[in-house]
Amino acid sequence: MQITNITKLKVKYKIELENGKHFYVSEDTIIKYGLIKKIDLSKEQLKEIIAHESIESAYSKAVHYLQFGLRTKQDIREYLQKKEIADAIEKLIEIGYLNDDHYVEAAVTDYFNLNQKGPYWIQRKLLEKGLDKDVIEENIAKICTEEAMIEMLYKI
Repeated sequence: MQITNITKLKVKYKIELENGKHFYVSEDTIIKYGLIKKIDLSKEQLKEIIAHESIESAYSKAVHYLQFGLRTKQDIREYLQKKEIADAIEKLIEIGYLNDDHYVEAAVTDYFNLNQKGPYWIQRKLLEKGLDKDVIEENIAKICTEEAMIEMLYKI
């Protein structure tokens, strides 16, 4: 199948084929596969391009969701599964955008210092998010020390 036209839209590109069908791809996909007008694509290449684009699309949606705050792997899985997309999670983990250990550390610090919540409340809240119990307990022990809790009580 030959590409007859490539049209730039706001964010995506519309690729039109000689058989009248079309599909949408990101700029990264165009660059990766060298998509230009009048190039011939086999059915296998077309399937690979569309599969790659679905992963890129899921990745973009996950990054957009992460812009609104820290998320856990479970939060992203649930978000992407609602959108019927799940392959972007591994890419987000690989580049460091998703890190449950970092999330636990930040959440324990925020809940304790800013929200003045106790260790049992923090642990329960984080376990509800599907986070690792050992990591939670380790961070609580590090941040919610006896001295810090006594100091918090004086502030309250």
